[in-house]
Amino acid sequence: MANLKDMLLMLKRVAYLSLIFLLIVIIPPSDSFPNGVGKEASSGCLCHGSNSDSTNLDLVGLPEKFESNTSYYLNLKLISETEIASENSTKGGFRINVSHGEIVFENSSHGDFIEDSWTHTEEGNKFRTWNFTWTSPEDNSSSVEFKIFGNAVNGNGDPYGDSWNYLDFKLGGVEYFEDLSVKEKDYQIQTYEAIILAVVFIGLLYTAFKAIK
Repeated sequence: MANLKDMLLMLKRVAYLSLIFLLIVIIPPSDSFPNGVGKEASSGCLCHGSNSDSTNLDLVGLPEKFESNTSYYLNLKLISETEIASENSTKGGFRINVSHGEIVFENSSHGDFIEDSWTHTEEGNKFRTWNFTWTSPEDNSSSVEFKIFGNAVNGNGDPYGDSWNYLDFKLGGVEYFEDLSVKEKDYQIQTYEAIILAVVFIGLLYTAFKAIK
């Protein structure tokens, strides 16, 4: 009888630890990033789930081809169905990756340079539209890749109910005549991650079964 109780106790512990492990990996963290986000957003705002068609980004002001060392006044707008909690709440955030050139924000308190890219500040987090100047590189026979992530937040302080999307494109200079297409990227949570979790869980159960035997 004692052995049976010990086995049941061990199974209970294994199941409990496995559940904790799965919850840690599957459930996104509840922290928000009002002061901007670093390289962890280079693959998208995955802590907010996969990208959604309910949110779109619009970047206005770029030419069809850029001249060398020329400044372009740009407006980045986040268009989303995500409702805003109040006028004083957080509304949206961004991460702007540009392979070449320099960026200067119209309002320096709205954007900050963190880990090789531009992102929102705590003040910039209160908006869904941002203005900045991009100065093109000297070499107008080259291309520049823009990879921009935008997240519309509802102001509740956690990732649930927010919605994000991205822009990913190349802009060529006036002397650039090669292909500008960008390989389609998948910023959604991958299926193989769920498979790995399932394998780990089965492995834990198998280890427990062997220990009981």
